[in-house]
Amino acid sequence: MSDSAERVIRKFNPGLLQSDQEIKEQFVVRSQELGLVQEELRANITAPSCQHILVVGPRGSGKTMLLARIAAELRSHGEFADALLPVRFMEESQEIFTLTDFWLETMFHLANEVDQHDAAMARELRETRAALAPRWREQIAEAQARAAVLDAADRLGKRLVVILENLQSLCRDAHDEFGWQLREVLQTEPQIILLASATSRFRALDDVGEPLFEMFRIVGLEPLDTEESSRLWQIVSGKPATLLEVRPLQILTGGNPRLLVIVAEFARHRSLRRLMSELVTLIDEHTEYFRSHLEALAKTERRVYLAVTDLWQPSSASEVAARARVDIRVASTMLGRLVERGAVIRQGRGRKRLYAVAEPLYSMYYKLRRERDEAVVVENLIRFMVACYPVGDPRKLSGPLSAEAAASGTRMSKGLAYRRPGDSEEEIRRYDAVIERFEFADSVDRRRHAAVALSYRSMAQAETGLVDEALNSCRRLADLARSWANDIEEFLGVPWVAWLKWRIAGARALALAVRAEHGASIRQFRAAYAAFPPNLEGTVSEMVRLVSALIGAGVSPPDLLAVFASDNEKSAGLRPLVVALEGHAGNQFRAPREIREIAADIRNRFIEAAERMRAARQGDNPGSFLATHARGQTTPLRCHNR
Repeated sequence: MSDSAERVIRKFNPGLLQSDQEIKEQFVVRSQELGLVQEELRANITAPSCQHILVVGPRGSGKTMLLARIAAELRSHGEFADALLPVRFMEESQEIFTLTDFWLETMFHLANEVDQHDAAMARELRETRAALAPRWREQIAEAQARAAVLDAADRLGKRLVVILENLQSLCRDAHDEFGWQLREVLQTEPQIILLASATSRFRALDDVGEPLFEMFRIVGLEPLDTEESSRLWQIVSGKPATLLEVRPLQILTGGNPRLLVIVAEFARHRSLRRLMSELVTLIDEHTEYFRSHLEALAKTERRVYLAVTDLWQPSSASEVAARARVDIRVASTMLGRLVERGAVIRQGRGRKRLYAVAEPLYSMYYKLRRERDEAVVVENLIRFMVACYPVGDPRKLSGPLSAEAAASGTRMSKGLAYRRPGDSEEEIRRYDAVIERFEFADSVDRRRHAAVALSYRSMAQAETGLVDEALNSCRRLADLARSWANDIEEFLGVPWVAWLKWRIAGARALALAVRAEHGASIRQFRAAYAAFPPNLEGTVSEMVRLVSALIGAGVSPPDLLAVFASDNEKSAGLRPLVVALEGHAGNQFRAPREIREIAADIRNRFIEAAERMRAARQGDNPGSFLATHARGQTTPLRCHNR
């Protein structure tokens, strides 16, 4: 993999000036879809009539790469090469308006395909095409062009797999009779297999009165899951990464291969952690990419598209119309066109239809450029993701205590930097060792290490059912907090005493929740939230862990939501956590897709926390789920794949 970072991965024209071997090496996702297409093509080899295939997926989902990979397979695999010949059109077949145009283009690309192996046939096809092209108005020209293509197929002894992209645009722009004429060809000429792509299921596919109704086997391209995103990430960036490290990038790109390639190329000389912090720079550097798509839209289409972008969550046609300040009928028409273009995706049916941007980074691009207040929304999201997913910094995986120790150069217990998974008793003993060593040290920094260890010990004690011990640790910690001056230096970007107060109240809330004193627990959580320093990586991740523990101990999600609602400015930086609680409470909500994905991962943590609590009460699992998550060695946020 060492040379993969130097490879040229084509984001927009996969297969262009690349060998079949290069295409195969770079094809690391969509294997299942490749298998489905191969299966259909294999059946077509001896079938009396052919099954035509349509690959459907939004822009950047990998349609072109998949078709290039299929063409490479047809040329190189003996089973296919002996019976089928790929005839791959350009991605934009903008010169086809009639069936005559279709056959002339087929002749052009067929000549290119056979040139290397049969120069005489290639020359003959080019000469025939040159003679027929000026006669395009004559009805006989279509029949002669068709005959020339089919004769070439007969002489080659192969069926032609015509690979044509953006079928929805071709059907929209071609003459009215073209669709019916193409249907007649596909139904009556077994030598022609059409392998096409489209950005969406357009009307001609599903309307019984349209020419392409039930003509195709549909192969849909879903967003990449975390494992697929990881494979693509590694071949583009040349860097290994865990699934958890890639998960935030999968969320931000929506599992869109093209966007993931853009991000991975940007990250070639950056750590994952630095990449996340510089994501705003990446979006800014690709302004022309985003702007070019906007400029390609007609004025009214662009207005409606920007309304969908600005809403940044699945929205109804009426909501889009109101935001775009256009009539609902105009909005509905434009949305239909945008769906066919692949710029917008449609969910649901009838009046419950909702619309969202197909490429999620567009909404971030728009928010960042619109105004400062809206840019803060994007910045909060990125900050939250950096806090909740491990992105390559080993100190972060060990928690704030070892990070502070590393920053100060203090040599500490190895157990604090590398905690054992699932052994809370050993973990507590190691906290005890740090407390004993540093609690009465002369150095303020070392006494602070003891206080942080005491903070984590109280949480671990509470989770394992040692409630009295946990509350006693909280009292000791409160005494320590009172002994410090308020103007002491900051700890991890937070005033030290303020950090202690938030940790004390949080630990008490958890201990009381474990004791099933949920009313008292919520009161302590309210105090913790009041002291909570928002928008800081360390404190945000700790808040997610605390809330997960409270849910695991049986605290009601609506009660926690009421606390978050008491300070909307703070909760704005915790929106994925709030959305996770809304979902766990069974409430109806709408949010941007990115936030819903993160919330789904957080809800998995809620479930895991409850399972561990239940096992601990039954004596089956002495391990500490809170400590386990604090380590980052299991699943700080378990990936929620589709």
